[in-house]
Amino acid sequence: MAPKADVYHLKKVGIEAFALLGGAWVPQPPPRKEVIDSFQAVQKYGGRVVVEYRTTMPVRNPYY
Repeated sequence: MAPKADVYHLKKVGIEAFALLGGAWVPQPPPRKEVIDSFQAVQKYGGRVVVEYRTTMPVRNPYY
């Protein structure tokens, strides 16, 4: 542990440092992450979309 004089000095330096940071620090909002669907991703990155629209439910095996 540091001697008493050093603790007082460290405390004083810390208070001054936080006072300097307090005036200059402005909270920034977090960056927004863009949400895109598959069609927008194809246009942005290039590629192909395979779309399968099923009109009926698959037949289940009645023996299970």
